[in-house]
Amino acid sequence: MKRPEHITVMNVGSRDDVHPFIALGEGLQRAGHKVTVATHSGYEAKVRERGMDFRPIFSPQSTGLADLLCSLEVKAAGRNPIKRIAAALQLTEKYHRRLRSDIVRACDGAEALVLSPPAQTAFHIAEQRQIPAIIGNVQPAYRTSEFPHFLMPNWLRFGRSFNHLSYVALEQAMYQTYRRGTNSWRTRKLGLDPLPMAGPQALVEKYKPLMLFGHSAALIPRPSDWPEHCYVTGYWWLDTEAYFDPSADLMRFIGAGDPPVLICLGDHAKKQTNRILREITDAVRKSERRSIVITNDDRVELGQLQGDIFMTDFISFDWILPRISAFVHYAGAETTFLGLRSGIPTVAVPFHFDQRLWAESVRRQGASPTPLRPKRLTADKLVKALDHAINDPSLVRRREEIKDAIAKEDGVRDAVALIEKRLERQGGP
Repeated sequence: MKRPEHITVMNVGSRDDVHPFIALGEGLQRAGHKVTVATHSGYEAKVRERGMDFRPIFSPQSTGLADLLCSLEVKAAGRNPIKRIAAALQLTEKYHRRLRSDIVRACDGAEALVLSPPAQTAFHIAEQRQIPAIIGNVQPAYRTSEFPHFLMPNWLRFGRSFNHLSYVALEQAMYQTYRRGTNSWRTRKLGLDPLPMAGPQALVEKYKPLMLFGHSAALIPRPSDWPEHCYVTGYWWLDTEAYFDPSADLMRFIGAGDPPVLICLGDHAKKQTNRILREITDAVRKSERRSIVITNDDRVELGQLQGDIFMTDFISFDWILPRISAFVHYAGAETTFLGLRSGIPTVAVPFHFDQRLWAESVRRQGASPTPLRPKRLTADKLVKALDHAINDPSLVRRREEIKDAIAKEDGVRDAVALIEKRLERQGGP
């Protein structure tokens, strides 16, 4: 039998989740496969300009659901994380059916699937059709006793048994909210047996699918208790510089003085835009530094402000990072690894979810100051953190070591090689 040629790469999530999967699709395309990327409609142009097919998947962001979940998460900060996640997922129950139908359509014609955990509906389809299913994840979210699930609060440190149980507990909190609908769909539409109480983990243990983790082992080493079918490949970089055309105003600002500080706090800062911008403005003035601020808040005027601050709604990180002096960011997977790859001083301001994992991991590796909490962000704290990040010799040295380690990795190449090896074996998942 011939190897599968048509691969659908599927992801549900934010930019930090989607970009690596587009990069993985490019790598598979270079290896000779026909690739379809299935994700949210806002990424269609980015996928098609790279020569790949596109299938849309429903995005909760389009309904305002993301803002609702974020507000609930912030409101419930410090409370039981299991109840927090379960409550949030219960609110999304009515969206599961729409998401499931989009994923089913996205799988049409696919001979193999590469999917992220939130798109796990595709795994059931692979099981029914007996085609290969490869699970990809940027976060190291698989059972281990070496560290707790990244959704657990940082202060919860109760040892190896607790670490392992944190994954089981969160898996169940998520699974139980959609168990009835998923099992009804499996039995009635796919002709499969219902999942047991263990949920999707039972399928992983039954089939032992290839699981690829697209982060750097220089930041979070592969846990020693992971099974053999789990691999840490290195980050999956998406080149954006070739598709970016900087404005004349931006070029003039960059050329008008010392390299600026880049500040990007993502969509998560929208509810605090005015306060955060005020603190940033004060910090720039007090530190006598210039700054480029990326904001998606359409209430903010773009362009140059007060001579020392330039506001923009988009910029290519690949293009701008060599031109800046430091990077203040929300600690998403993409911004974290881009900062580490560049070796520049970074300050993390994580809001929630995996951002805390990345921010704390960089701090524990001795490559950045203590992350700043958004609600307590002040100009003085930002100035102090920037001075620490830029001038501390131990941070400078550690950043260079991690930069050198990441330079030796090629996550897309290694992931594609593992996928190609898996495709030599017929059947699914």
